[in-house]
Amino acid sequence: MNFVVNRLKGTTILNFYGKLTVQYASEILCALTENIQSSDNLVLDFGGVTDVDLSCLQLLCAAHRSAIRSNTQLSFDVRHNGILRETLNTAGFSEHQGCSLETGVSCPWNR
Repeated sequence: MNFVVNRLKGTTILNFYGKLTVQYASEILCALTENIQSSDNLVLDFGGVTDVDLSCLQLLCAAHRSAIRSNTQLSFDVRHNGILRETLNTAGFSEHQGCSLETGVSCPWNR
């Protein structure tokens, strides 16, 4: 797992590469936490991800809840990653209705 952070005109883009699996959970958590705390608008780009498991999806949902509490706009770019989309569907996230913390904002998985 690797990631690159780009800051462009008030938006932070966190590009993930490689495997987003339980073996890398602590690194993923650190990257998410640091960037949620330091950004007003954070985009997570999964275009370079080659593998993902349920532990990562759970971390991303936790990151979304943290972003809501921190007033950070968080969005997920999953358009260019069939592996992530397939894992989301297999795990049941395609039917996900959002979490209880949302106030009129749709779940990032459903955007």
